Amino acid sequence: MRLREVVSLVSLLLIPIVLGLIGLVLVAPPIQVTDEVQLVARENRDVVMPDRPHNPGWFTPGETLPDTVTRRRSFHVRTNAHGLRGPELDHPQTFPRLLCVGDSVPFGWGVDYQETWCVKLARMRGMEPIIGAWPAAQPHSSLEWIRTNAELLNASIVVLAWAPTSDDALLKWNMLNLRYTAATLGDIRMAWVISPYGTLHPKGSPVVDTLYPDLARSWLPGVPVLNLTPRFRELMHSTGVRGALSAERQQLIRRSDGAVLVDVATPPTHSEFGEMLAPEIIAAFEADPEMRESYFIDAAHPDEEGNSLFAGEVSRWLDSLGW
Repeated sequence: MRLREVVSLVSLLLIPIVLGLIGLVLVAPPIQVTDEVQLVARENRDVVMPDRPHNPGWFTPGETLPDTVTRRRSFHVRTNAHGLRGPELDHPQTFPRLLCVGDSVPFGWGVDYQETWCVKLARMRGMEPIIGAWPAAQPHSSLEWIRTNAELLNASIVVLAWAPTSDDALLKWNMLNLRYTAATLGDIRMAWVISPYGTLHPKGSPVVDTLYPDLARSWLPGVPVLNLTPRFRELMHSTGVRGALSAERQQLIRRSDGAVLVDVATPPTHSEFGEMLAPEIIAAFEADPEMRESYFIDAAHPDEEGNSLFAGEVSRWLDSLGW
């Protein structure tokens, strides 16, 4: 077969793929962020949240916590003229820009701005941080936002932080969308960090050992992938607690001696929010103000130390990529 015929054949094969990608992007659903979360994320205010694990849907961000929540932490949210968390951008720009995009983890839910992993990572890299993240943002919304804003903000590197909780058609759609987004960015480098989960997260626990290793080995041209959960687990302190969650039982275990502090049946799956953490485990945290899981506030959001670990691991990874 002659070269011209080969090129024509390859072009014909690529056309439906490209059209499919364009079609996926054009029919992307609107941003899925609740009004309450969006309001909190865009205000200059102090936010109070439980300083221990809790189940989704128990509290609406911004509302007054019930008296039963005795363990609390507060953090300040300040937004700039772009509606993004943080101070105004440098004008004129003096450093390359690092754009951290995603949900509440890159937003830095639970910690002050200077303690977020995005800001710490930018300092390590000699870059200006931009947090393009909102609590409860969905990956398709984040990817659409990247395509619209990464070039306008003159970003040099984009880090998408996203932790899937199921292996389904939506995951495959989002990964295809991720490949498409990276291909549209030109000289802007883009990476995907799978945000870490603690051992007490009922949605995260089933997927970190089954789904994430495969995702980290995924063939995503132009998009390197880093799975952070194994490193967080490896470096957990010998003190504190960990969870052992299964479909049948949930245990809370003291790390220093392996003592089982709570051992109960796994609660029924919630019709709206899915897997739930046993109230007995939550009560154990309320009863002991010093009880903690290393690096996490609530098994999904890193604390100050967890944000430092997050930034350091990503920085070393970017070094290995030659970025």
